[in-house]
Amino acid sequence: MEAGEILEDLIEAMGRSEKRAVKSQLTRLMKHIIKWQCQPEKRSTSWVITIRSTRREIADSQEEMPSLNRDFILSIWQQCFHEARLDARDEMRKNPTTVSLEWDEVFTQEYSLLNFDEE
Repeated sequence: MEAGEILEDLIEAMGRSEKRAVKSQLTRLMKHIIKWQCQPEKRSTSWVITIRSTRREIADSQEEMPSLNRDFILSIWQQCFHEARLDARDEMRKNPTTVSLEWDEVFTQEYSLLNFDEE
């Protein structure tokens, strides 16, 4: 095998690994947002931090590999949402009432325990 072929294989393997990582992070992010919506009484600082850090990890992956863009995320959206609902169901021990998530809910809406009106 030539060096060029080895390098191509390595780049391809790294791309697959990054895709798996984004898929896992998106599922985790969606799961926490589903739980946020379905269990407001159990909201915690750790949920807020998980949502923020997972968004950051996805953004970092996208910066490293521009092919992991919005189109890629939309291509895995339904599969990740399905897995996130299952994970949320098992963690909450009840079926989630959330039947879909919008892009803004996942990537731009602010999640915080602070009441900004009190500041």
